[in-house]
Amino acid sequence: MTELYVLILVVSTLLSSTTVDAYTDLPIIAGNGTYANTFGVIGAKPDGTIYSGDGTYYNTYDSYGACGTILHDTDMIVAISTTLYDQSMPFGDFNPNHATACGRKICATGPNGSITVTVADRCGGCKLYDLDFTQNEFPLIGQIEKGRIKITWQW
Repeated sequence: MTELYVLILVVSTLLSSTTVDAYTDLPIIAGNGTYANTFGVIGAKPDGTIYSGDGTYYNTYDSYGACGTILHDTDMIVAISTTLYDQSMPFGDFNPNHATACGRKICATGPNGSITVTVADRCGGCKLYDLDFTQNEFPLIGQIEKGRIKITWQW
C-alpha cells in the first residue's frame, strides 16, 4: 500500500511540474517596475521592447475598470488585452484589482502622435498587443472616424 501511495505522489508531482503555460514569459511589468509572469516571479527591468498592435477606443460610461477604479472618458487610461492583463495577476489571486499591470504607464504612438496612458482596465476583444483607449484620448493618436488604427507601444 505504501508503494502505491508513493507512486501516486510521484506521478502527481511530475504532472503538476510539467504543466506548460504558453504565456509564461509575456512582458508584464509588476507594480514595482519589474517583470512578472504567470507564477508571480519577479525578474528584470523593462528592456525597451516596442510592441505593435491595433488601437481602438471605448466609452467608459464612468464605470469601474478591471483595476477597481472608476473610469472617466477624460482620464488618460488604457485597457490592455485580457491575455496580458491576466498574466499580471499574482499567483493564486483571482481579484482583478490586484493585477500588477494596474497603474503601469504605457507610451503609445499612432498616426497622429504619441501619448502616455495608465493601465486601468482590460479589453476582452483585444488581441495580445492591442490597446483600447478612451474616446477623448484616441484623437491624439489617430482619426476617431477610423475606429481602429495601427499603433506601437512600450511600457
